[in-house]
Amino acid sequence: LLTVDNFNVFYNHTFDLLRPEGKKYVEKDMACLALQAVWTQIPGKKSPHVDSFVEYLNSKEAILSVNQDQWKSFVQFSKQVL
Repeated sequence: LLTVDNFNVFYNHTFDLLRPEGKKYVEKDMACLALQAVWTQIPGKKSPHVDSFVEYLNSKEAILSVNQDQWKSFVQFSKQVL
């Protein structure tokens, strides 16, 4: 069971698992699905921003992927802006 304390490790490891070998990004479709799945893993804790962020990513055809900096920034944003 995930706790708030070990969520960052899980969240960052998820990016590494999804990233194609030798690449520095996760494809947008995979990132959107993963964001929605990952944020449901802590009972009672869900970023109120996941759905809006996924909607934004999907509305922009020019966005093809999410890099590691964007992935990590989202978790920091979600923790700070409630």
